[in-house]
Amino acid sequence: MKGLTKNKYACAVLALSATFFFGSCATTFEPPPINAPVYDGQANITISEFRAEYLQIATSSEPVEITENYVIRAVVIGNDISGNIFRQLYIRDETSAINLGIDYAGLFATHRVGQELFLHLKGLSAVIYGGELQIGFSSTNANRIPWEIYRNHVFFNGFHDPENAPQPVVTTIAQLTPDMVNTLVEIRDVSFVNGGSRNFTNGVSTTDEAVVDHDNNRLVVRTSSFSDFANNPLPVGKGTLTGILSRFNGNWQLLIRDGKDVGTFDNLTRFPENDEQNGNITFFHETFGGHNGATLKIADFHGFDMQSPVEYSDPSGLSDVRATQGVEHVWFPANRTAQLIINNINSSAYTDITLEFDVAANLFNAGSTINLNVMNVECNGITFAIPDTPVSNADGDSNRYRSMIIENIPSTANVTIEFRANAETNTVGLRLSNIKLTGVEREGGNVIELFPN
Repeated sequence: MKGLTKNKYACAVLALSATFFFGSCATTFEPPPINAPVYDGQANITISEFRAEYLQIATSSEPVEITENYVIRAVVIGNDISGNIFRQLYIRDETSAINLGIDYAGLFATHRVGQELFLHLKGLSAVIYGGELQIGFSSTNANRIPWEIYRNHVFFNGFHDPENAPQPVVTTIAQLTPDMVNTLVEIRDVSFVNGGSRNFTNGVSTTDEAVVDHDNNRLVVRTSSFSDFANNPLPVGKGTLTGILSRFNGNWQLLIRDGKDVGTFDNLTRFPENDEQNGNITFFHETFGGHNGATLKIADFHGFDMQSPVEYSDPSGLSDVRATQGVEHVWFPANRTAQLIINNINSSAYTDITLEFDVAANLFNAGSTINLNVMNVECNGITFAIPDTPVSNADGDSNRYRSMIIENIPSTANVTIEFRANAETNTVGLRLSNIKLTGVEREGGNVIELFPN
């Protein structure tokens, strides 16, 4: 009897334990509520007002400490999620946008695009880098804000809401203005100059690749070799790009935030469009595309698109072949008389010949201006006038190429074209690129295909 009673007790304990165990498993666990961060305060200055004030104070040589109790309310528009933006953050409010240098990798984990934040500026610094205003910190690596300091200056307001992520400003290359610096933009109907033949980077270093629109306006797409799309091929044809519009020493640059910023390209259209549809044939085209990254004098450069019998020379010895912002070109230095002479171009099989080329000015200093018609062009001893084309740093024209067209080029077996910039008028430095001759084929003429498709 005692043993039986003991067994009944044991069974009762087991039954009770089982009931407790399985009942516990069936109980729904309620996690503690996560409260959205709320900032209990107000902004007292806009980004536009801050930029206007500190652009008058800050210099490129020394960061200026912010001593006022300024607070900015802004939204994140660009972070380091792909590795193309390094230790930087781009924010905007309803008036403007600005860049923050923060000494921390992995900002995207907490600073997602669309996250609203309030930034206390007192104790941080206004920094001028590449001619543009940034928020940073003095006496640190690249004047970036140390992470432990930055955390005491930033306050989130609410959670990131993907549906409220900021929309880009839709624009064109020709419409870019200085007040758009650091803004998220969408640029439509552009084509990569090297689409289909190169990747976004060379795999070794940060790489500039140019895009061009229908009017041959150019913009550089700047990509880090550490980005997760660095080895993706440049798309072919016409398409749309989204990214942060930055500027360095007056030169526009587009920073793609991640691969999703590269829109759909039609894999077909290229700019400038082929003139053959209008009856014109391009029989000479020099892009200096054989440039390998080194700066070389004309006599030392062997990567010309057009080969023998065409000859290139520079009696001055001052011009050289370079690649700047993804565009290969010949550089004519400021305050020097420099030349590029191209001999032995056969145009005899064509009529109605037109010379086209792109020229840009290196308007590095604020307030600098020049008229691009200071580039002199002679063809078989005849001087041709370039259209009146004034450009200025204030209008964002530094290193922005403009297309020039000269008609009535001679039809002969030997055309010589000379480009010359004189010391007296070339006060800033000029860049020459994309030289092209087009014409209508003579009926029954023998065409020498110098530039095959």
